[in-house]
Amino acid sequence: MKAISEESARIGKRGREAIGKVPVFGLLKRSGKVYAQVIIDAQTDMLMSVILEKVVPDSIIYTDGFGTYNALDVSKFKYYRINHSKNFARKHNHIDGIENF
Repeated sequence: MKAISEESARIGKRGREAIGKVPVFGLLKRSGKVYAQVIIDAQTDMLMSVILEKVVPDSIIYTDGFGTYNALDVSKFKYYRINHSKNFARKHNHIDGIENF
């Protein structure tokens, strides 16, 4: 019997390019609390409505470089973007917690 690795057992694309999979948006508070919600799409209006409802103004928000988050540049939050092509963390600030949820 031949063993199948986890990587080869996956079917289809992963992440934002996945077709036929249910998109879920998540927020992680540094204390470890997570909020996750099934969303229709990952467009600015959809994600910002969740963020505005669940995140207290003046909170610090860290995201990856996904373009939808550009709206946070002019929002009432302190916003920092982590560029994964350059590094996974900026000192102790990172977004790996929600990615591993």
